[in-house]
Order: sequence, then structure tokens, then C-alpha cells
Amino acid sequence: MSDLLDRSAGPRSPSPDEDATTTTPMVPLVMLLITTAVAIACALLAYTDDAGTTDEVSTMAVAAWGFGSLVGLLVFGWWGLLDSQRRSTGTYVEPSFRPRLVAGVLVAVGWVAGLGGALMVGLSVARA
Repeated sequence: MSDLLDRSAGPRSPSPDEDATTTTPMVPLVMLLITTAVAIACALLAYTDDAGTTDEVSTMAVAAWGFGSLVGLLVFGWWGLLDSQRRSTGTYVEPSFRPRLVAGVLVAVGWVAGLGGALMVGLSVARA
């Protein structure tokens, strides 16, 4: 808005930041990868420990449920918010590895692992 009030003659010189490009936020994407891997590992450990076959609730199944559903979806939402803000700048450059597809696959796989953990917790609660 202050550019409209500038009374200097001639064209406005571009600032050095106008030439910079932005890409997808990588920190939340790496956090989503780690969250998905932890959810899969916890679900597999709970399954090999026979979770859901007794009335005792497995800690690994609860961890898989938490990481796969709650934490994974929160990190995915955070990444989506940051990515949409960067896309709206006009200087966004899409990386070649298609981060929207990668994030979608990661959150889906993590959610399925979390669903497995929730199923094991539900089976244990039903036996009680």
C-alpha cells in the first residue's frame, strides 16, 4: 500500500527478495515420513506381540494408533497449510518428486497403520 504513495519519479526498482523462489516445506514432509515409519513399526511390533488376542491393551498398538492417526494427520495438516501459503506467493517452484503425492501417500499409509493399531486396541477392549 505504501508503494502507491511513493512520489518518486521513474519505475520502482525491484527488491532483492522478489527474484527468490520458494519450494515445498521439507521439515514437515520429513516429519511425516518419520511419523509413518514409527506407526508402521509400532503396528508390526504390536502384531508380533499378539496384541488383540488377550484382554490386555498393548502399548505398541496404542502408539501405532496415536502416531498413525492423530500425529500423522496433524503433521499432514501443518504441511498442507505451509505448502498452500508458499504456493500463493507466485514464486513457488514445484519440486520434481511431486511432494503433494508423496505427502498423500505417506499420510494414507500411516493412517492404515494407525487403523491396525486401533483394531488391536478394540479387540483387546472387547475381550475384557
